[in-house]
Amino acid sequence: MNQNLKELNKQKLDVALLNNRIEHNEEVLQFQQEIYNLKHDMKHLLQLKDCGKGDFPIDDFLTNYSNKIDELPFSYNTNNKVINYVLKIKKEEALLSKIDFTVTTNLVETLPIEDIDLYLLLMNLFDNAIENIGGNKLIKTTISSSNRSLIIKSINSTSPTLPSMVQDIQSKKKETGHGYGLKTMKKNS
Repeated sequence: MNQNLKELNKQKLDVALLNNRIEHNEEVLQFQQEIYNLKHDMKHLLQLKDCGKGDFPIDDFLTNYSNKIDELPFSYNTNNKVINYVLKIKKEEALLSKIDFTVTTNLVETLPIEDIDLYLLLMNLFDNAIENIGGNKLIKTTISSSNRSLIIKSINSTSPTLPSMVQDIQSKKKETGHGYGLKTMKKNS
């Protein structure tokens, strides 16, 4: 039964990853179009400036394009589709909460962990970091690997004492099935 549940979760993850890849491709096309539009507008603006015609509203122009750049879609392009998927979701979540979310990766092609376990590990890690963010609102993570090891280092701006694994860990969330993130991470590490 446990194997069937794991296989079902793996299939759900595979579907989510495929949908994410399609969405990523659409975002890349949108991003390319935005870059083309920015280049096109910049060319016309520079021609206008060189001609010396009219008022040159540089401050408004820079503010407008600074806002456009901030709104461009983002995506991660690591060597791992699961990591790309989780980072995209959690980056969006962090931005909505005005959290500075920085991730650096250095990965080999094949990681020594199954996709579903990696997904659970990273989702729990970032869920806990975002849920318990401190005043500086910073999450900084490094994910690296070698032939047989996956190393994840994450720092967030909070300083609570971590519960021991012996304690009954409680979540702030009301739904059932929450509060076991640290146990899951310990099991998968």
